Amino acid sequence: MKMNTYNTNILTNINMVFMKPSQRMGPVGIFSFLFIVYGWICAWPQADASRQPHAPLNSANPREISVFIRVDDIFMMGSDIQPQEIDAFLGVAEKHKAKVVLATIPNRLLQKTNRDAKMAEQLRDYIKRGHQVFQHGFNHKCPFTGDKGMEFYQPKISNGYTKEQRMEKIREGKQMLEAVIGRKVTGYVGPGNDGLYIKPDLESLSELGFLWLPDFETSTTFIDHQQGHFINGLEYTWALKDETYRETMDEAKSNFLETIKEHDIWAIKFHDHFTRKNYNNGIVVRWFDELLTWLDSQPDVRAAYCTYDEYYAKRHTEFSAEF
Repeated sequence: MKMNTYNTNILTNINMVFMKPSQRMGPVGIFSFLFIVYGWICAWPQADASRQPHAPLNSANPREISVFIRVDDIFMMGSDIQPQEIDAFLGVAEKHKAKVVLATIPNRLLQKTNRDAKMAEQLRDYIKRGHQVFQHGFNHKCPFTGDKGMEFYQPKISNGYTKEQRMEKIREGKQMLEAVIGRKVTGYVGPGNDGLYIKPDLESLSELGFLWLPDFETSTTFIDHQQGHFINGLEYTWALKDETYRETMDEAKSNFLETIKEHDIWAIKFHDHFTRKNYNNGIVVRWFDELLTWLDSQPDVRAAYCTYDEYYAKRHTEFSAEF
């Protein structure tokens, strides 16, 4: 078996322990040995506390699991599911004392559907109720191709947005949302497949003031406390139907149980308009209620529903999303 330097050093130190007294050196040798042992202990590899397996669960002392719930496409356009609302979904969340991250399309605030400022009023109300607003692109539609699945990145065309133009448009959307909700927008979610091409812009987005940014190279259950990469989260209710209800519910529960074996965080993602009460007789709202009821009933863990800003503030006391 090929041995690395670290393993060789360990064996050398162990051999010293089991030397015969006649083979050992005097007081200087003993001092040297103790110094080596001290260095050996200090150099012992430390496991990542956020990833190492946890001790067996204990219902008498439940382990806290931070749970993040996100809904994308808030105020989405072009839906025939009316009314446009997320109140029923948020009502379920609040029944379970859960918080929701609302990834919001800023341009909807400029369109005729907000002439009476109802959308702006709704966003302010969501914030007062403890939820968080993320920015979701600007318009969720590419102005060059009309593609609603991507906005700022169009690899098939050569005359799309420049990086400077992308950042300026995103900055505009961020300022719009902040003017409405009266607090910092600290998270950005690229619309559609933008996330596949966003990596070169992460530093620039961070300079715009976004703390929480997508990272598609890491696990869906990982948060980088320093750089603020958020959990992307899996989605189970896209176009949910009666015949897929039980299967997707079982998948979500299984993913939660598997994830918490090594992590203290878990995330799940939804999309407007499926979260509306009139989508398929409120099937996603019912599904959501059942899932949270199940999470709340787990005897060995406590689901701590939180926003990303709340999670970060607990670990960085100097942080504030207030202006």
